[in-house]
Amino acid sequence: MVIVYESKTGFTKRYADMLASKTNLKVFPVKERSKVGKDEETIFLGWMKAGKIQGLNKLRNYNVKAVCGLGTGRTAEPSAAAVVAK
Repeated sequence: MVIVYESKTGFTKRYADMLASKTNLKVFPVKERSKVGKDEETIFLGWMKAGKIQGLNKLRNYNVKAVCGLGTGRTAEPSAAAVVAK
């Protein structure tokens, strides 16, 4: 299992690095996804914009087991159900 992230300001990278340090999993930015096997179980962290988790679409053909969207206020984004439906 590995962690892959998409970060714009560096905060999502920090969360991915913290998770990696607690789990001893390798961590990669999404631009280095070619280093991850497409069958390898993956945790993805990405920042939110307009109700979408940025970078997630780049991992559509990967074995993503968990997704975490970060960096948004509740009043600025749609409901969790709307995000999951996208």
